[in-house]
Amino acid sequence: MSPFNTANAPNRDPVVASNVPFIFAVCVMIALGAALSIGIILLRPQADPLAVCASVFGLLSSTTLSLLAFMKSQQTHLSVNSRLDDFISTSSLAAHAEGQAQGMKEGMAIGKRLDNPPSQKGE
Repeated sequence: MSPFNTANAPNRDPVVASNVPFIFAVCVMIALGAALSIGIILLRPQADPLAVCASVFGLLSSTTLSLLAFMKSQQTHLSVNSRLDDFISTSSLAAHAEGQAQGMKEGMAIGKRLDNPPSQKGE
């Protein structure tokens, strides 16, 4: 089951369940930023740590925002597609039922014509 599809999860709050991937992505990006900053500070002790940390966190903040925007667009895309699939299947069933009703109506009309054949004049 997709983490974005919470319609079939009966005991879970849909708001919390749909926010878990976003929270996970932010935590991973924070951990990545901390690891990169510590790694750069340890590998290059002569460099200015404020400039290094500012550049790393500047890069990661813009990357995190774009990642969250992408994830939200994917969630919206999945939501719209699932609703569209539901609409298509419902309209297909409705069209089928309408066709069957029309066929039954025409079948009754044909049956009435066959039961009461037109009288032939001239005989």
